[in-house]
Amino acid sequence: MVGVVVIVSIVWLVGYLGFQILDSLNQHGWSDWLRMHSVQITKGCVIWSLKLHVPKLRSWCKTHKQFLRRFFQLGSICGVLACFLVMLGLALTGITIYFIFAACVVTRSIFWRVDTLELASNFPLVASFKRLLLRVANALLFHLVDWLKAETGMAFAESLLLCWVGLLIILPVHELGHAIIAMAEGVEVEKVGLFLSFFIPGMFVTVEDSLDDVHTRCRLRILCAGFWFNLLLCLVSLVFLFLLPLLVTPIFKQQIAVSGFYITEQESNPLFHRLSIGDELMSINHKEVRELDDIKKTVRELVSETFVGICLNKNNFTNSEYFRSFSICCPGLSNDDHNSWPIEDSGYKCFVESSFSNTGYPNAVCISDRWLATQDFALGFCNEERIDDTYFIPYTGTGGRLVSLKRRIPKEGGFNQTLLVITPDALLHSVKWTEYVPRASPLWLYKLLVIWNPIGIIERFFRVLFILSAIVGICNMAPVWRMDGEDVFAWLLIYFPLPMTSYVEYGLRRKRWLRCFTILSILSFPLFFILTDF
Repeated sequence: MVGVVVIVSIVWLVGYLGFQILDSLNQHGWSDWLRMHSVQITKGCVIWSLKLHVPKLRSWCKTHKQFLRRFFQLGSICGVLACFLVMLGLALTGITIYFIFAACVVTRSIFWRVDTLELASNFPLVASFKRLLLRVANALLFHLVDWLKAETGMAFAESLLLCWVGLLIILPVHELGHAIIAMAEGVEVEKVGLFLSFFIPGMFVTVEDSLDDVHTRCRLRILCAGFWFNLLLCLVSLVFLFLLPLLVTPIFKQQIAVSGFYITEQESNPLFHRLSIGDELMSINHKEVRELDDIKKTVRELVSETFVGICLNKNNFTNSEYFRSFSICCPGLSNDDHNSWPIEDSGYKCFVESSFSNTGYPNAVCISDRWLATQDFALGFCNEERIDDTYFIPYTGTGGRLVSLKRRIPKEGGFNQTLLVITPDALLHSVKWTEYVPRASPLWLYKLLVIWNPIGIIERFFRVLFILSAIVGICNMAPVWRMDGEDVFAWLLIYFPLPMTSYVEYGLRRKRWLRCFTILSILSFPLFFILTDF
């Protein structure tokens, strides 16, 4: 991630220097032309601004003035509460940083290499705060990331594009909130601007100086309107996510299907030749799966189980109709393979384990499909000891057992087939899944929609929109420079003033507090990574 930031910064600065050189050779003709079109280029960003002249919107705001005031009054209450909570969090950050600094002095260690265990033993307050931070991080960050389905296999370019497009929606919505209530309060909106800083989009709304003359509560409504619209956008995104399966029901159905593989080499991906793109996963160990969370839950259950394999009675192995000789049903299969393989034109699967080559037992077994329905008979607990009257099929991977997968193969007319897999964790780390498949379409279109996964992309986009809107809104309420929280904090100082003797002293105190909160907000990011031991 750091490398991406460095590369982006270098590309940006090289582009800026190239523009300046070409502009100087053209006697600043390019910059003059851009200035005529309200575009300004600086070292840090590109700014495009224009006058906001929408008579219909202005008249609508004035007509519904009373309703908008009540509506945004609720937003101002939420904004003040958010600003207060952010200040409380920054205050706790400052206290923790102080104790960490003291611990660095006591233990003579570098700030970013401080031993958190020694820190916790010497400073109980920091230990308590760390436990609180870990609980909050686990509840808000890790569970949220899991809910957002931010899979490690998602391409960085795809996630970056979703975030970039999400910001292009969030920022206009944020500034639209400021503009609407400003027009309703009779404050003229002079211009609206869009800027690009190191390829990160931003937006701003400029109002006239009459904002300083309006009532304090009116000004508070204008300041908190952006946060209020971000909060509403979060709610809209959340409602859309819950309604999405219902909205796409006529065309798509909610069903897990294979949309690709993370690693295509057979040696490193045990499921590459077992599953095909478009195969629908119906069940795992006879448990129906409809969502990716069902697969995760099943794999977690397999990991938590205590047995490590399958015990087969030797008499059943040699005589039962469920098992066949390796040479009969698996001709030509190498003894070095470590997977079960479907056998064409028969109802048997082979499982090969090369570690049996020196044990005196056969190193392969063919198992019938009918055997899968007799788990009480065959799927029993095993320990690692090989007993003389049992045939032990060991497994060394996560989960410690063979997993029965029932899949539906659309290319074969919806034929259902059961597979045995010895690596259940590969279901999460080796296969790309989609949760929506088309109901009825030609096979080529079916595979195209499964690979492209348009409904999954829309779902991920609204999840990204939800979290980005929340982050932008909360960060904007922070009492730091150039944020809406700066003026909200000034309002809090007016209604809850500190002991001061004059307006000049008030300005100095306000400036000092803002500088302190700005520094703490910057330090809060490395502090989070230190205390969570990332």
